[in-house]
Amino acid sequence: MSAFHGDPAIQAALLTRIDQALATNALSFGVTRWDAATVQGSALGISVEGTNAEHYAERFGYPLALASLLDPLAERMAGEPIAAGAFIRRWVADVAPGAPLGRAAARLLLWMLETPDVGMDDDPLGRTSIALHRQWLTDDPPSPKDWFALREQILDAEVPLHDFRRKARLALCEAASWPVDQGGSVLVEAMRYWLDFAALEPDADWSDEDERQKEATLAQLWNEQSDARAAGQPVSYPDLFAAVAPDLETRFRAHLTRTTARLPRRAALLGEQCLTLLGAAHAASPAPTGLDLR
Repeated sequence: MSAFHGDPAIQAALLTRIDQALATNALSFGVTRWDAATVQGSALGISVEGTNAEHYAERFGYPLALASLLDPLAERMAGEPIAAGAFIRRWVADVAPGAPLGRAAARLLLWMLETPDVGMDDDPLGRTSIALHRQWLTDDPPSPKDWFALREQILDAEVPLHDFRRKARLALCEAASWPVDQGGSVLVEAMRYWLDFAALEPDADWSDEDERQKEATLAQLWNEQSDARAAGQPVSYPDLFAAVAPDLETRFRAHLTRTTARLPRRAALLGEQCLTLLGAAHAASPAPTGLDLR
């Protein structure tokens, strides 16, 4: 797969379109969308004047896994709109026409699995996942049976109730228990679970014991309200939580605010790594194809 089919004119036309959208605030950071009447939309929508990631992949020579990632990743960077806008522009500008991008998605997924804070090296299933993705990048990729075996082991794994980090790690492993080129969803799902680790970053004002107490309180409230739910009565669990554990609920809301603020920064780290991998792909000599951007 060759970026922009080796044609600098395709890249230049797409970059002009992105620049115009940024200059006129026509570019939105959220779900994939395109509004032909207002000429507004997400990065993918503006690029293809539609919402089909396969069209983006075909038109611009990006792997489907990356084309599918563009809008979801930009959406999670939306808390940092300048960074999100710069990311979308560099997504096009940093890539050399003709660069082979076929393995960039696999390398990005492997990078997520290998980030130290995820701790895959501390988990036998994490190590297996990393090994399979490393092997996928060789000339002897894993067989479907290898991926299936990993998924079975993940589903059979016993995890202590309050081992939040291993739960998050196995959720990421399960999302990544497929070859990255298996459609457009594998990389997107892996990104979502990788971003969840923002909630597990150390917080001096919210301990693991606080998290356990919060989970236990909410579970108790859920059980206590079974009759109300069965009767179709509305139940406000945030209000009940605040009533039975006001101090814990107040500190949890503050913790949630801090966690939410960390998400765009973590997404920006992923975006930067994605751009690094895209920019590192070396192109052969460009050969204009005359393909029409429209």
